[in-house]
Amino acid sequence: MDILIVNYEFPPIGGGAGNASRFTARELVRTCGERVTVLTSAFRGLPRRETQDGFRIIRIPTLRRRAYRCSLLEMAVFAVSLCVFGLWHAMRRRPDVIVIYNGMPCGHIGPLCKWFLRIPYVVFLRGGEVPGSGAGLPPFMHRLVHPATWVIWKCAAAVLANGEHLAGLARKAVRGIGIGVIANGVDMEYFHPAAGPSPGADGELRLAYTGRVVKEKGLAELVDALEMAAPRVPTRLFLTVIGDGPEIPALRARSDRLSEKVTVRFTGWVAKEEVARELRESDVYATASYEEGVSNSVLEAMASGLPVIASDIEGHREVVRDGVNGFLCRDVPAIADAVVSLCDDECRARLRDGALAAARAVSWAEVARKLAAVAGSACGRPTNHEAD
Repeated sequence: MDILIVNYEFPPIGGGAGNASRFTARELVRTCGERVTVLTSAFRGLPRRETQDGFRIIRIPTLRRRAYRCSLLEMAVFAVSLCVFGLWHAMRRRPDVIVIYNGMPCGHIGPLCKWFLRIPYVVFLRGGEVPGSGAGLPPFMHRLVHPATWVIWKCAAAVLANGEHLAGLARKAVRGIGIGVIANGVDMEYFHPAAGPSPGADGELRLAYTGRVVKEKGLAELVDALEMAAPRVPTRLFLTVIGDGPEIPALRARSDRLSEKVTVRFTGWVAKEEVARELRESDVYATASYEEGVSNSVLEAMASGLPVIASDIEGHREVVRDGVNGFLCRDVPAIADAVVSLCDDECRARLRDGALAAARAVSWAEVARKLAAVAGSACGRPTNHEAD
């Protein structure tokens, strides 16, 4: 098949959805033998056209200014640009099927290509475009774009979500549509444990967070929990925040008031290779996000051999098993208790084994096989791959 993937974010810009489309594109080529082109946003310093891992990347004009965040205006500009450049590319390329990540701001290209070019499409929901997910579009925007969402989903050959919780929210948002589930995978070639002894053998417990530094990720609560845990543990607590966002100044100010036993370091936005290295040099992954789908970052941390401290929300419950590969925490004191528990070498080693086992159970190759089956069904080209 000739598959066109559309996503307004693609590494090095964006977050989990961009990473998901990157790894899936690679495995569609490597594992499934498909021809793949990715259509995404232009960004300063990035080539307009390039080839990675056997698939093509085409970046179309936008007004995107920041790697870590896209404003509503920037999304709107991408949507307009996609109407012109996306339709033009689809008309020239004539792919067999289009796979659209993020129903907003990318989804409208699907009905346009179906109506004018008779190209079927699949929508892969990631969270922010689904009402009730607590991320992405604000509630008034969901109400405003609901008619468009209804059309985009209704006209799709298939609508997928990356987790059961998100699929349930989508079914409530647009009644009468079947929502399939293809969960996120993890690349264990790229993310893997450090060789040799545990990094925490030097009397420090090193925690890591990766992703956008925005209020809904709960980093202020995470910092408060470390300060609460500090008097109860014999080691120093060291948190590395890997990512960028508007909350960094407030978090820096908060961190300056912490006790000597707690240190917070901010790396800013870094390349994926640096993210993998930082995870290998850490002992624990921590996130106190208010709302989340099935998190790529959590899976990557598990693949790196890190037990996970996570807020007790639906998306985290799909991958974190309390007391097996991490701890699910309802509030700041519970996060502090988890930090205290993971200062124990035996507990940390046990949960590390559980995290690695959980990561090995999923892979991007399996995601690609399932997506190829859905795409093949959409365009009338059955494959030997299995789909849920």
